[in-house]
Amino acid sequence: MSEEVVVSPPKENEAPAQEIIELSKSEDKKDIEDEEREKMLNEENKKELGEVEKKKKALEEAAEREGSRKRIPTGGIKIPGFLRSRSRDKNKDGDGEKDEEVDLLEPPCTATTVGSDDEKTDNQTSAKTKFSFKNPFSKKKKPEDTPAEEEGEEIPIEKRPGFLHAIKLPLVSVLPRKLKSTKEPDLEEGGGSTTPKPAGLASMETLDDSNGSTKHSDDKTDEGLETVKLDSSVEEKAALDTEKNSDEKKVWDRNALMDRLASLKEFRYIIAGVVIFLILLIIIVVIAIAGPRPITASPIINGRYVRAVTSCGEVEGILDDGAVVFRGIPYARSPTGDRRWRKPEPFLLETCWNDTLKAHNASDTCWQVYSNGTINGNENCLTLDIVTPQVRYINPLPVVVLFGADSLTGGSPGHLELPSPRLARIRDVIFVRPNFRMGVLGYLAAKALTNSTYPHTSGNYGLLDAVEALRWVKNNIVHFAGDPKAITVLGHRAGATMLTAIAASHKVEDLFAQAWLSSGSAIFPGIPLVESEQQSQDQYIHKLNCNERDDACLRRLDVEELIDNVPESWMKVEHDLPRVDENVEQKHQWLVQDGVIIKEHLSEVWKRGNLSVKVVIGTTAHADATKALYEEKPEWTEEEVKAKIANSMLGNNITDLFKRYNATWSGLASMISDIRTICPLLNLARQIPSTPFYVVTEPRGDLQVADVNFDVDAILEHYTPKTSEQRRYFAAIQQIFYRFVSLGKFDQHPSDASNNKILLIGQDALTHADYPNCDLWIANDYVPRYARID
Repeated sequence: MSEEVVVSPPKENEAPAQEIIELSKSEDKKDIEDEEREKMLNEENKKELGEVEKKKKALEEAAEREGSRKRIPTGGIKIPGFLRSRSRDKNKDGDGEKDEEVDLLEPPCTATTVGSDDEKTDNQTSAKTKFSFKNPFSKKKKPEDTPAEEEGEEIPIEKRPGFLHAIKLPLVSVLPRKLKSTKEPDLEEGGGSTTPKPAGLASMETLDDSNGSTKHSDDKTDEGLETVKLDSSVEEKAALDTEKNSDEKKVWDRNALMDRLASLKEFRYIIAGVVIFLILLIIIVVIAIAGPRPITASPIINGRYVRAVTSCGEVEGILDDGAVVFRGIPYARSPTGDRRWRKPEPFLLETCWNDTLKAHNASDTCWQVYSNGTINGNENCLTLDIVTPQVRYINPLPVVVLFGADSLTGGSPGHLELPSPRLARIRDVIFVRPNFRMGVLGYLAAKALTNSTYPHTSGNYGLLDAVEALRWVKNNIVHFAGDPKAITVLGHRAGATMLTAIAASHKVEDLFAQAWLSSGSAIFPGIPLVESEQQSQDQYIHKLNCNERDDACLRRLDVEELIDNVPESWMKVEHDLPRVDENVEQKHQWLVQDGVIIKEHLSEVWKRGNLSVKVVIGTTAHADATKALYEEKPEWTEEEVKAKIANSMLGNNITDLFKRYNATWSGLASMISDIRTICPLLNLARQIPSTPFYVVTEPRGDLQVADVNFDVDAILEHYTPKTSEQRRYFAAIQQIFYRFVSLGKFDQHPSDASNNKILLIGQDALTHADYPNCDLWIANDYVPRYARID
């Protein structure tokens, strides 16, 4: 049975005695203990810190006399790292417990405690009480009163076995455990109150600090030494035993982990090299799978120039008003020499340019005859201009390709000049304007030219230029931030006529997605190629002094000579009311059924309804109100208007004419425009299923008419609105057009367009079931007989 030792409280002005543990039961140890107790009693009342230093020295001397480091007995000071097992057995009666501490290395031993003078004899004769080291991992609270430390008593320590000592003690200092706080007794002069203090690790440093002194109990510090009651409960001992075994397992696990890590350090360079190699291999595989990533945007050179890549080489454009403009980029080889009157020849690798092409200035347009009779141009003219908000490869933008000409003989690009960079930037649209051959160089059909090519055909070279330009845009516009799947063609006048023929041809090949056709012609060739070749021979080629089979002669002639000999009837004429002497059968048609683009009359294609692109057809209310017609009279009075109509082919055939049109200049202009342009185009639109048709009704200028260019001028902002009404009109038509470009929808009511209803665009866009007066001209066979021909 264990026995509790009662410790007397310290007297006033008397330093409390520290606990001294008897380390051995042998007779030799008893002598040492007696001597040390005697020293301790003599110096019992000393409070200076020197007492602690003497006690330390006494401990060292005792260790030297033993010759070896002795073990601290079970029940003494607890040091993490010592192995100790405990077993508890209940006695047979079940009313008590027997605690047994067994050290794994040494048999258990006991120690006596020292109290007051009156208690010495009793303590010596009583059973030896066990003391144990403090368990730093115990969760139990310490008893409030502990015996005081006896001064000066030596604590011999047995030598630890090498194997366990080498494993445990280094781990105690290398891998310290964070312990929970526990209550420590705080003995003061007036009582025995306790305060919570954190539990510390007990190690050899607790016995020997850096200053070589031991702190006194009054300093309220815990150096790892403690005294415990001899009759601690069975539950506490069981918990200590369980925690001790768990701690020992953790120590062994940590030691094994440290050994494994130490072995891996020898191969750390090899392991690091393998890891780096695997990372590089993964990066290479990812890059190979992803492929090359194009640059997101082209850099600005010298603060002004921007470069882009094409299928034939690099081109350089110029910054202009926040956008980038490229002018004069070739899309096909020059149609000169032997390539005259042949289909456009695209560039091959050996024919491309080597250095960066400076696309700074617009190139010359193709040879053409203007409305005032002058001629100008260049035979090397197959180029195009581009304006784009930015050269980049992300967020592709819709593209608008412009084809404009007053007629197939000249006046290109007319009112479809390249829009301002500001408009491209604001609308987020890319504009492209190509040049194409016109007149005799672009549309001559001749027997000599047919025989010199394969397949045997001639004519429509201007249409082939337009197709080649669209193919170039399809293949290269991505390098200018364009979307090749969102290409819209905008044709005006003769340009609209060309695109109408191309849209009905199998040559489209998905080159564009949709077409906006403004004020084009509704008359297309209906005679075979042989008849067109014969007309050319009779009316034109015989004047050139070339054999009808000599194509080389035609290719050697000077361009100006070729243009000067073109018959006057082949040139553009200003349209008026149908004349009595007007013979529609003898009008020259520049477009021919070449068997390549136009294989049959286009009306047959439209009847089958197999167009692969969306088409919008429209014009203006006074498309044929020319300035020359307006200047015929100083002032168009009612009498003069009626006299003009009476002298025309209309005569007195239309009795209720002035019920539909007023006898003014505006009424006369509307009458001519309905016969020549509006009603023929409406009749054409009705032949193509689900084709919307629009008419601009907002007037402008001194003539106060909706002239033929007012729709495209508003769309491309080539005209500045002067009134609030015109500004509303600009907003209305721009919204309709750019919505069509971006979304492919003509207006906000697609059902109306599908029913071939008419959209009248003035200050607002209004839908109507029909256009006034067209039924009159169609019923009297004026439409499409007298329709305008390009």
